[in-house]
Amino acid sequence: MTIIFILFICATYWHYIYESIIAPNLRMKLRYQFFKLRDELRFLKVTKSNELSNQLYSQVEDTLNFSIQHLSLLSLTNIRIILNKYQSDEKFKAETDTKMNLISNSKLDEIKKIDLDIVKLYVKALLINSGGWAIYTIPLMIIFATILFVSIKIKEWFLNLFRKFSYSLSAKLVSNSGDYALEELSF
Repeated sequence: MTIIFILFICATYWHYIYESIIAPNLRMKLRYQFFKLRDELRFLKVTKSNELSNQLYSQVEDTLNFSIQHLSLLSLTNIRIILNKYQSDEKFKAETDTKMNLISNSKLDEIKKIDLDIVKLYVKALLINSGGWAIYTIPLMIIFATILFVSIKIKEWFLNLFRKFSYSLSAKLVSNSGDYALEELSF
C-alpha cells in the first residue's frame, strides 16, 4: 500500500513539473517556429504577390495565427472530435476539402513546404501536449514492444520448425516413393 501511495505522489510531481515547467517551454519553442513560418509566408507574399492569391495567403496566415494562440488545445481528444465532425458534417467536410485543395493545387512549392512544416509542428505539439501521459505510456509501449518481439521470434521458430518438417517429410516421401506407407516414417 505504501508503494502505491509513493507511486501516486511521484506521478503527481511528474504532472506538476511537466505541465507547469517543461511543456510551456517546449510550446514556446514551437510558437517561435510558427512565427518563423508566418514570417516566411509574409516574405513570400511580398516577393511573389502575383502568384500567391489573397485567399490562399489569408488561409495559411489564419492557420498560423490560430496555431500560435491555441497550441495547447492540440490533443488526441480534440483530433478525434474534429475527425468525427469531418465525417458527420457535410458542410464542414466541404469547407475543409476546399481549403486543402487550395493548398495542394497551389503552384508555389514554398506554400506546400510551409503547409508540411505546419503539420510537422502539429505532430510535435501533440507529443508535447501528451507528454504528461509519458509516465504511463512508456512502460506500456515497452511491454507491447517486448510482446511483439517475442511473438515474432516464436512465429519465426515455428516457421523454421515446420519448414524443416516439410522438407524432411518430402525428402522421406521421395526416397520411399515406391511404397507410400507413412507409418514407416520416423523423425
